[in-house]
Amino acid sequence: MRIIPVKFWIGFLTLYSLLAIYAISNVPTLLHAHANLVDAIPKQNSVLDNSPTSIDLKFTETLSGNLSSIKVYDTQGNQIDNRDSDLNPNDRTYLRVTLPESPDGTYTVIWKNVSTVDGHKVRGSYFYSVGEPLSSSSFTVEESVFMYTVEPIIKSIVLIGILLLFGSAFFNIFILKPISLSMLNVGDNNVWQKTIIPRNIFALIAFLITLIGSALQLILHTSSLYEVTTISSFLDSALSVFYDTTWGKLAWAKLCILITLPVSYSIYRYKQTKETASDFPGFHYILLATCVLYFIAHSLSGHNAAISSLYYQGIVINIIHIVFSGIWTGSVITLTIYCHYLNSKFPETNLSDFIKLSFFKFRAFAILSIVVLSITGLYVAWMQVNKPEALFTLYGISIILKVLLIGLAVFIAGVNTYIIIKFFKSPTSMTRIAISLITCLLYTSDAADDSLRVDLGGRRII
Repeated sequence: MRIIPVKFWIGFLTLYSLLAIYAISNVPTLLHAHANLVDAIPKQNSVLDNSPTSIDLKFTETLSGNLSSIKVYDTQGNQIDNRDSDLNPNDRTYLRVTLPESPDGTYTVIWKNVSTVDGHKVRGSYFYSVGEPLSSSSFTVEESVFMYTVEPIIKSIVLIGILLLFGSAFFNIFILKPISLSMLNVGDNNVWQKTIIPRNIFALIAFLITLIGSALQLILHTSSLYEVTTISSFLDSALSVFYDTTWGKLAWAKLCILITLPVSYSIYRYKQTKETASDFPGFHYILLATCVLYFIAHSLSGHNAAISSLYYQGIVINIIHIVFSGIWTGSVITLTIYCHYLNSKFPETNLSDFIKLSFFKFRAFAILSIVVLSITGLYVAWMQVNKPEALFTLYGISIILKVLLIGLAVFIAGVNTYIIIKFFKSPTSMTRIAISLITCLLYTSDAADDSLRVDLGGRRII
């Protein structure tokens, strides 16, 4: 095999890994498909001849009855409703409060809800008047995009951790193990044995990131939801969120799934010690199975699960999307870490062969990931925007840009593949082009996000 300039390829992989982390850690800052208001009776800013008997609100997702309410105030700040907010038992996306006979004047409707699907709290307000034009009101509701300040950071940490855990296990089973078997004739340079330390440390770090992130997410989310500040109040709320929302049940389920992993590892190691000394990567299959269970729980609490007409399709598509995101992201970062570690353990010739074999082994998985992530990403977008007129909204425009960015991603991926093949023939002439393309890709992804402040998922599939 031709020797690859190892320093260049390690730098190449490091830059590509940073791109992968950057892609999966970006979250939307404006577009949140929580339980948003879609209809109201009476309408916003309406002028009525007679006093209404109730306020009826329709939302996009099913609501928690214990955590959702409507309050109506007059211009003096007096609450004038009957304080009997309740959900429609036949359709829990409808919230209602009854009203007594009210004098002429302007009234403020202030509502809050918690979606049973994602457990997110949303507040809002609007005005209506009876018997006279609308007048100014001192009541406004400022609703933060996030439930707590570090919400996007915590979500990114959890996502990065679980994708790295899954992707590293996938890489070890389907890339590293076959390569180590093909390189067994290289004396003491058994790749599988040489990488045992970074394999275990990387898996442990990814596991701890996911576990700590999931625990923090449950603590902060519950504290914000029930507005608690003491430990005793939080413990009560932690149980309440389990009963009040589907999100709470699934958040606890994800923690339990993660906690069982050390137990599974201990049992596996015990049986391996007693029965066989084989180094076959059986525990990595346990890692894959654990991550898939986590992905299922995560998808069941996603917004696709709130679309009743496409419930099963949405969940399955979301699971597939996350799995291939893990394959692409985790594999690239795992390979980068192994190359840095092996740089001081392997002769340059053997390390060059390892990198080259890894590229060609992973190429088929990378192409498949591009195709699957393109299809699933666009399908999920269609589930949220399935009418032509919706394409002219902010979210619809972002979908169009996603399609364009996906096309650019596929083009760059093809060019990069061509460059890698050509590099083996003429490495010096290809170095600057590869680095320029990656730099351009980083710039275009970042510029698109800065201009729209929305998540352009196309870069996730490069």
